[in-house]
Amino acid sequence: MIPPHDNVEAAYIAMSNGDIAEAMRIYRMMLRRAPNDRALHYSLGQLLLLVGDFEAGLEEWEWRTQAQMPLPRWRGAPLKGARIFVRGEQGFGDNFQFVRYAPMIAARGGTVVVGTRGGLRPLLSTVPGVSQVIESGEAIENIACQIPMMSLPYIFGTRLNTIPAQVPYIAADGDRVAAWQARFAARPGLRVGLVWSGNPDATYNARRSPGLAAVRPLMDCPGVTIYGLQMGAGRTDLQGAALPDSFTDLGPDLKSFSDTAAAMMALDLVISSCTSPAHLAGALGRPVWIMLAMDSDWRWLRDREDSPWYPTARLFRQAKAGAWDLPVARMRGELERLAAAKAG
Repeated sequence: MIPPHDNVEAAYIAMSNGDIAEAMRIYRMMLRRAPNDRALHYSLGQLLLLVGDFEAGLEEWEWRTQAQMPLPRWRGAPLKGARIFVRGEQGFGDNFQFVRYAPMIAARGGTVVVGTRGGLRPLLSTVPGVSQVIESGEAIENIACQIPMMSLPYIFGTRLNTIPAQVPYIAADGDRVAAWQARFAARPGLRVGLVWSGNPDATYNARRSPGLAAVRPLMDCPGVTIYGLQMGAGRTDLQGAALPDSFTDLGPDLKSFSDTAAAMMALDLVISSCTSPAHLAGALGRPVWIMLAMDSDWRWLRDREDSPWYPTARLFRQAKAGAWDLPVARMRGELERLAAAKAG
C-alpha cells in the first residue's frame, strides 16, 4: 500500500519512479505544515537543483546551514582585504567541486583561507585566489568572516548558464606528473584510469558504485590499458579477481590525492563512478567519463550526457535502477573507437 502523499516516504517513492514534480508537490505540502523544517527545505532544494532551477533550489538548499556559526557570515559584500574563511563541507569531491569559487571571492577583495579535510592542502593551494589552506584540527587566526563552501553558488547567484566552469582550476605537481608519464610510456595504446567505487560509509554508495565486476568488460578492449586508481574499501574487489594483463593496479603507489592527480594528468582518460576522483579529474580538466545511477545526485542534473560544472566530462547513466550493463556497454564501444583512433 502506498502511504499518504504528505509524508517523506511518499516523496521518496515518487522520486524513485522519476516523478520529480510529484515529489516536489509532496515536500511543499509538508512545508505548509512545518515551514521551519530544515530537512524538508533541504530535500526540496535538491530536487529543484536536479531539474535546473538554481534560483529557487539554492534558496532552499541554504537551509542546511541555518545553525549558528562562530564568526560573522559573509553575504557577498566587498571584503577590502579581509581574511575570509571558506569552510569545506561534506566529502572530498564537494571540496574539489566548489573551491572553484575562490577567484570570485578574491575579486571582491577577500584574502581567501580555505578550511578542508586532511590531505587536500597541496592541491587546493594551487587554486587561483586561495591564499591559505587550513586542514582539519589546525588553528584559524585573524579571520573576519566565514562562509560554507557549498553556499558560494548562492552568494554569487549562480544559474545553469553562469556556472564558473573554466578548467583546470586545480593543478598537479609537475615532477610527479613527469614520473607517471615515464612509467606509462612503456605501455602502448590508450591509457585509461578506472575507479569503480566510492566511500562505503555514504548511505547511497551501493546505488552509485558499480563495483569491479560490473566494469570488467572495459578491461578487454583491444589497444586499451586500464590503470586502477581505486582507493579505499573498494579495493577489496580485487581480491581473487581474474584480471587481464591489460590491467595494472596503481593503488599501492597512490598515497594521496596529489598522487592520484598526477597520475590522471599522465593518462588519456579517466573513468569513474560518482565519487571524489571524478570531481578531481574534472577540476584538473582531464577527459573523464562518469558512471551515474538512475537516481543520481542533483549536480549531474537529468537526461544530460554533459556537465555544466566540468566541460571535459561525459555522463553515462543507468536506464534502469541497479543495471550497469548498458552504460558499461556504451563506454566499451566508445573505448574501442578511441583506441582505434589513437592507433591510427
